[in-house]
Amino acid sequence: MPNKRLYLTLNDRVRRNGECYRPAERLEQAWVLMHVVDGEMLVDDDDAWHLTDKRQQELRDAKVIAVDENYFSAAGRDLALRDDDLLLHDLTDAELRAIAWKVEWCTRWNRARAGLDGRDRKPALTPKGLAGFIEAEREAVHQWYIDRYDMPRPLGRDIVGIQRKTYDYPGPTTLREWISEFEDAGFRSSAFKPGYGRCGNRKQLDGRVLNIIQQRVDEYASRGCPAKDDVFMDVDADVRRLNRELPKDAQLSVNERAVRRRVNMLPPVTVDAGRLGTDVAGRKYTPVGEGLRTFNGLEVIERMGRVEMDDWEMDLFAILNDAEVYDTLTPKQREQARKLDPKVRCTVTAGIDVVTRCIVALNVTPGKPSTMGSRRALHSMFIDKTGWARLAKATSEWPMTAKSREIATDGGPAFEGDFRDTVRRCGITHRYPGGNPASRGHIESFFRSLKGFCRMFTGQAFANVVKRGDYEAEGMASVMAHEVEILLVRYIVDEYHRRPHSGLGDMSPLSVWERSTNELLTAPDEVQRHAAFGIRKRNLRIRAPGVRYMHVDYKHPKMGLLYGLVGRRDLTGVINPNDLGTILVLVPEEARRAIGAEGDFMAFKADEFRGVPLTRLEHYNDEIKRFAADEAADGRSVRHEARQFIKRAAEEARIRAGAPSDVMTNDQHLAFLERLERAGDRASSPRAKPEGAPMSAADEPDTLGVSIARKPGSGRVADPAKPATRKSVNRYRDEER
Repeated sequence: MPNKRLYLTLNDRVRRNGECYRPAERLEQAWVLMHVVDGEMLVDDDDAWHLTDKRQQELRDAKVIAVDENYFSAAGRDLALRDDDLLLHDLTDAELRAIAWKVEWCTRWNRARAGLDGRDRKPALTPKGLAGFIEAEREAVHQWYIDRYDMPRPLGRDIVGIQRKTYDYPGPTTLREWISEFEDAGFRSSAFKPGYGRCGNRKQLDGRVLNIIQQRVDEYASRGCPAKDDVFMDVDADVRRLNRELPKDAQLSVNERAVRRRVNMLPPVTVDAGRLGTDVAGRKYTPVGEGLRTFNGLEVIERMGRVEMDDWEMDLFAILNDAEVYDTLTPKQREQARKLDPKVRCTVTAGIDVVTRCIVALNVTPGKPSTMGSRRALHSMFIDKTGWARLAKATSEWPMTAKSREIATDGGPAFEGDFRDTVRRCGITHRYPGGNPASRGHIESFFRSLKGFCRMFTGQAFANVVKRGDYEAEGMASVMAHEVEILLVRYIVDEYHRRPHSGLGDMSPLSVWERSTNELLTAPDEVQRHAAFGIRKRNLRIRAPGVRYMHVDYKHPKMGLLYGLVGRRDLTGVINPNDLGTILVLVPEEARRAIGAEGDFMAFKADEFRGVPLTRLEHYNDEIKRFAADEAADGRSVRHEARQFIKRAAEEARIRAGAPSDVMTNDQHLAFLERLERAGDRASSPRAKPEGAPMSAADEPDTLGVSIARKPGSGRVADPAKPATRKSVNRYRDEER
């Protein structure tokens, strides 16, 4: 019987001159055939036979070779009998068996839906119907597979929390997907062909283009850190130059996706060595101790390389009271105070080093989370906490003092605003891994361990009201709020840091910290912390006594020179709310160069206020303001009495002298208003034009007569016999007639 197909597959046997061969791999235009002896392929045979498709057809037609199709694969023969597909020639026997397994399941389902094989009831295409069908058929299908291929199916997937299947029969959802794929492919076996063989646009690039890509792709792993888009642009430019030498009907092209795929295929160690340097790449890929220390497989995380910070409202009620007042009370008074004082749940803000699991930052505040509490916890990361541990009477040290390379927090309001600005001023990267607590799992795990601390005291709040039940949590509160922080420090230093940790190979966080050898970043000094955590105060000016803030004059040896450079310009100062002995003044850049100042700030001192907190000074200022207000009020009363006495004496002296009063009477005020009205009427009324002939100088005395209001004098005619020297009162001129 003649062969139905004229191509070879991986499972064919080729016979030539009594020797057997089997295709081992496929090159671009030919198969590589290897000798087969006693059913085993000799992969190390140097006498490999390269057979092209064209030559294979010629030899078959000349009866020089014979091809036994699917000789090495029973599954291949079974699928070939379906005569439904010609696309399975490049699959192995295991892949063909997997396809036959899926085809058998789909075929039995379709026959069951058609009511064949003696089935009275058709299974429904629902999860329940599919599950019933699988349960009824899975043993029969598996037995068919064993009988046909002399081997069982492999075990099912190993899924945590689920019992592993004895063999990989499908579930209802998987079987439904198989049925849909089989139907969409026209019930052809190729529906289940693995798709990875078609990935990557294989063997479709011209060899010349492929060489260009390989040369340019290697440039991606360089210290210049080019982007993948840059690599593609270089490849495209080289292809365009090549096309200038080719005819129009042989032009070449390249796709950006093809270039990106080959860039992604570069070994990560090669890329990191080229882009990051051999030192960094060496530390990243050199296993030490328990293996690689990476974060998400991207970068090496060392001690204090990453700190996770978060806040937690303790599952414990505490009594809020002033520590100084509480210490002065008798035991009986303290017992009464416990019943009267308010109960609060303290907020713990902590930072944990993700590599050593050591707590490097801590703050405990009564009440809700706040930015101030987060900043105080951040500040504790940079200071020596040995004194804190000694105050808590801890036997262990707390040497974790350094600057972290990055801090990871959630996006809550306590880690926004001033906290974010402070982290930036400290030169630390602030990251938001996301709202999922699992992305900050180390600090969340520490807070879970703090529940054991809370269980040591009465007054537990528990996680919710359901767990609390009828427990009178607030009434059972016993620990004072100011005691919680000291007790928690003792718990962290002597208990948590020395407890074996499962995530550290049962080593304690303290021992891991001590064994770590990487160099720590130096914590900010006092001036740097002052600049980062201080309060910005603008509109400050230099005056003769110095820079004044809250009635305190701060001085500096070079403040006169600075005043000569900036004049009355407003300056920005930074106040440390915990110590008013120093204020940092931001110096303009041009003045900084002239003065020769080191850094951006000049430290102005007020030694008499060293160690005085801002709250105490504000209290003093409030007292001073109240005193000044009282003094001003008293001064105003004395001045009022003096003025009244003097004014009464002045009025008596005026009456005694008979002098008129300077104050207008009511009648004078009305007469003045009437006068203003008459003047207004005259000014607003039109004046009548004079009529008749103007008077002459000779007629004036007879007409006007002699004034009797006053004696003749200036402006009057003393002697009527003499002619008048002034003009007519109507002001008409003779020439105006």
